Amino acid sequence: LDIKMPHLDGLAAARLIAAEGTCAVLMLTAFSQREVIDHAVDSGALAYLVKPFQMRDLLAAIESAIARFHEVHP
Repeated sequence: LDIKMPHLDGLAAARLIAAEGTCAVLMLTAFSQREVIDHAVDSGALAYLVKPFQMRDLLAAIESAIARFHEVHP
């Protein structure tokens, strides 16, 4: 998810998706401020990458988020 999206901001979307508990939430955004990152994690994001990002960092974030998701939702 991105922080800025039409109709629903990414943080609100992250909260809705995380509340469902059916998939992991990863944030991919240009916002690099610590308070935004903390808010995203508090909203349910399991990973947060700042654009531009390296593909290896995205793959590592995906693997980590999936592993953490399965720990919480076995």
